[in-house]
Amino acid sequence: MLYVLNFTVEYRGLSQPELLKIWVKEAQAALAARDQGLVKEIWKVVGERKVIAVIEADSPEAVDELSFELPIMKEMGNQVQIEVTPIIPYHTFASYLYKSVGEEQSATSNDVSVDPTKEGIFYWLVFHVEYAGMSRDELLKAWVAEAKHVLKSQEDLEDGLCVWKSVGKREVHVLIRVLKPDDLDAMSLDLPIMRKIGNQVKIECKSVRPYKAFAEDMKKRS
Repeated sequence: MLYVLNFTVEYRGLSQPELLKIWVKEAQAALAARDQGLVKEIWKVVGERKVIAVIEADSPEAVDELSFELPIMKEMGNQVQIEVTPIIPYHTFASYLYKSVGEEQSATSNDVSVDPTKEGIFYWLVFHVEYAGMSRDELLKAWVAEAKHVLKSQEDLEDGLCVWKSVGKREVHVLIRVLKPDDLDAMSLDLPIMRKIGNQVKIECKSVRPYKAFAEDMKKRS
C-alpha cells in the first residue's frame, strides 16, 4: 500500500539550532528508511518547513505506528502536522480507465523513481480534476487520452517523472525533473487533459529539492 505524506513542521518554543539538531536525527532515520525501500520518494519543499514523502506500508496501522516512531515526532510531535493520502501507481489507474471505455489493453510500468542526483530542477505537482457540465463518460474519454500521454512521457523522461493517483479522489500527484522552469509551463499546457478541459483542472506546484542535500545542509548548520 502506498501513501503520500505531507509533513509541516513548526518550532514554537524552540530555537533554530534546537530544531536543526532534531531534524538531523529525523533525516538520518528517513534516509535509512529510503535505503531499505520503505520510503520511495522524499523531498524538501523549497523555502518552507515542509517535507513530502511517498512510503510503502503493509497496512494503515503501519502508517500510524510510523507516525509515532519518527524521531521528530518523539521530540516535538505537537509541532508536526502530517497529512496522509492513500495513492496507487498511475498505470494501475490507467488500466481501469481503459476498461471503463472498452479498450482491450492494460497499462504496465516499471518501478519508476526520479533520480535526485541528475541535473535539473524538481517540482511536485498536484492536479485536481473537476467535470462540471460534463458526463462521466466524457470525463473518462478525456482522462484516457491523458493517461496514454503520461505513460508515454514516463518512458521518454527516464528517471524524470513519477505519477500517482489519489485513492477515491480526482487527484493526481506528479514528481518531475526539468531543465528550466519554462519547460514545465510548456509541458503542462500541452497535456491532453488541459487541451480538452483545462478550465476544469487546478494545478498546485511546489519547488522541491532532494532531501539528502537538505539533510547535509542541516548537518553543517547544526
